[in-house]
Amino acid sequence: MLVLFAVAYYLLQQGLRDSDRAMVLTELQGFAHRYAGGGIAAVKDQVVEQIATSGSGALFVRIATVDNQTLFADYPLALRRFRVGDLERQRPAAGVLWVIVPEITGDEDVLEVAVTELADERILEVGLSTAPREALLERFTDIFGMFALFTVGIGIVAGRLLARQALQPVRALAAFAQEVGRSGALDARVPTRGIGDELDRLADLFNAMLVRISDVIKVMHDSLDNVAHDLRTPLTRLRAVAEYSLQNDRAAPALRDALGNCLEQSQQVIATLNTLLSVAEANAGTLVLKREDIDLHGLVLQTIDLYREVAEDKMIAVEMESAASVVVSADRVRLRQIVANTLDNALKYTPQGGRVRIELASLHDYVSMSFADSGPGFSESDLERVFERLYRGEQSRVQPGLGLGLSLVLAIARAHGGQVSATNLSPNGACISIMLPRNQDALRPPDD
Repeated sequence: MLVLFAVAYYLLQQGLRDSDRAMVLTELQGFAHRYAGGGIAAVKDQVVEQIATSGSGALFVRIATVDNQTLFADYPLALRRFRVGDLERQRPAAGVLWVIVPEITGDEDVLEVAVTELADERILEVGLSTAPREALLERFTDIFGMFALFTVGIGIVAGRLLARQALQPVRALAAFAQEVGRSGALDARVPTRGIGDELDRLADLFNAMLVRISDVIKVMHDSLDNVAHDLRTPLTRLRAVAEYSLQNDRAAPALRDALGNCLEQSQQVIATLNTLLSVAEANAGTLVLKREDIDLHGLVLQTIDLYREVAEDKMIAVEMESAASVVVSADRVRLRQIVANTLDNALKYTPQGGRVRIELASLHDYVSMSFADSGPGFSESDLERVFERLYRGEQSRVQPGLGLGLSLVLAIARAHGGQVSATNLSPNGACISIMLPRNQDALRPPDD
């Protein structure tokens, strides 16, 4: 609206100025023609005729000698506030048509005077005040100001009404979120208007978030149930053995066996809790690492020896292919946990008579370990979540465990600046790949 006002004001100002100057030039030509026919007396007669016709003279008329001395001047009382005496003190240069005469008081109105030379080299001047034009422009500005205030008032009222109506779905969504937070009803959904605008998209995103939260809570409940079950079993056994030993007056060797059983069960509980703490520390970035140069080949062989009986019981062949020297800067205890947990996971899901293949390789500033088994592999849903803490897929529910093994592998690998990935093999089997930097200078694994 301001731009439109500025354009309209400029066009009106220019139009009024051009109109006034065209009228002055017409009068100038008329007076020059009368002067050519009858001299100053004819000009005086024309001025008298104009006053008699209009009731008052509105023009400034002056005839001067070649030396700019006034021979005749006529102008109404309203024009006497202009400094017309300045015209005698300045001679217009050749070709100058217009002269601007300011007010005596220095106000904004001026007297615009058109100048021409007569046939006898005298000067004829006809002028018109800009006061009527400025008054009209001022009135136009006042009208626009009142219109602008009216329009702004209408805009504020209409804007508030439209904003209230437009924000109604947002307020409804906020009230719905507050109600869900109060009641905990995650199965509720935000109704959509079906028009596909941004508010509907916001409602869809909110509903998707509720679905995701429900899924996460369900997984947490299932995981906690698994944890409670797996912790309850060794604790129940520990308590039963202890109570039975206290009630039975058997010989010392039998008591030693009972205490050994209790120690084994309690060690299992402690190992589970330590694994949970290690994962939490690694994810929080507070896991302390004691780095040293480690021969990865030798460490993997030692770990294979620890699981040799497990592999032989299931008649699983464990093979390893390695470069001549694979050295990595890492925490020995934590690196052994990575290898042990990954190998244990591969042996656990490899069927009787299957095979586990371990490959070690060097890639620029990184070393890689891959554990490929001949088991059933991961389902599509499990493949995306296999490294989540306490997550157990469909295949793992028939196997003992808490769903912490691979999550600990990922957490320790990331603490070292590495990464872990899982893929399915063809026609069957799964592969867990681990990449670790050789030293602390490498920050991330290469793209390949």
